[in-house]
Amino acid sequence: MKLVVRGDNPKKMDILRICDGEIEKVFDYADNMPERPEEIEGKQIVLYYNSENNVLFYDYVDIELTSEQQIQEDLKELQSVVGELILGGE
Repeated sequence: MKLVVRGDNPKKMDILRICDGEIEKVFDYADNMPERPEEIEGKQIVLYYNSENNVLFYDYVDIELTSEQQIQEDLKELQSVVGELILGGE
């Protein structure tokens, strides 16, 4: 089974289910579309569909950092440790 979002206007999207070559409209945008959550660094927002109760919901999925992003994260952590050592030494 595959879900496809159809429409270029976020207020008029349809959610289609494709299973064994059959296309079925399972969701009209209407008022049931959940509000998109805030972006979080290192996470991707993914829209899911629960077919048991016909509900759409967002969840966060971890994304792999690029080498440059990993270097930035390591640098922040190192700066934090150095700062704690300096403050702790007084």
